[in-house]
Amino acid sequence: MSHAASSSIARLEAYLESWRTRLKRLRYARAAAALALAILLVTVMGVYFAMHQGFTAWVVNTARALLLLVIVSLVLYLLVWPLRKLKYAATREIETRAPGFDGRLEAFLKAREQGNPLTDLLAEDTLKIAAAQPIENNVKARDMQLPWIVAGASIITLLWLAIAGPGLWSYGTRYLWAGWAVSNLKPDNKVLSDNYFSIVSEFGEMENSEKNISDFYETFNIDSSQKILNGFDHSLYI
Repeated sequence: MSHAASSSIARLEAYLESWRTRLKRLRYARAAAALALAILLVTVMGVYFAMHQGFTAWVVNTARALLLLVIVSLVLYLLVWPLRKLKYAATREIETRAPGFDGRLEAFLKAREQGNPLTDLLAEDTLKIAAAQPIENNVKARDMQLPWIVAGASIITLLWLAIAGPGLWSYGTRYLWAGWAVSNLKPDNKVLSDNYFSIVSEFGEMENSEKNISDFYETFNIDSSQKILNGFDHSLYI
């Protein structure tokens, strides 16, 4: 094999490796965006329902299990399997994104594996097409930038909820994520165990009349309501 032929094969292999690297970056970007956004949405839903159920264990644990399931599923579906597929079948995706190759990349790889003496000629011919198929034109920078923007915005929102979220959102986010490991993260307030939110919500939707209020208070134990009122920390809502 001549030096020129060897150079053609090496340059084509380098071109293919550049394709693989860019496709990997695209997968990482998309996976990061999907993961961050999904984690944010599940966290918001989990904390919302936890607040309205007094942070009962089954609600919080269900939200944590759902978070874990979402993370594992997305990592497998968007990273592990696609990267494994890319390792063995990158040329198929490359030719799908750059149809001008018309099967030459697959033919080149097969010829190289078989030690075909025409491999160098096929490499030279394929390089001419590759010159007209810049990788940046087929996998654009914005295709990778947008997912990272979505991922960053989702992470910032999640951090804001945990650090400075309104009302019990801050407590709830931290408790959902780290309450299983840190015992004092749960809001220390009797109102949580007495389902304050559900009572206040029902009371607020009632028509403002003496009879309705009287009927409402007859539906639950006055001792429990007294404990709620005495134990509620109003400073949380100031």
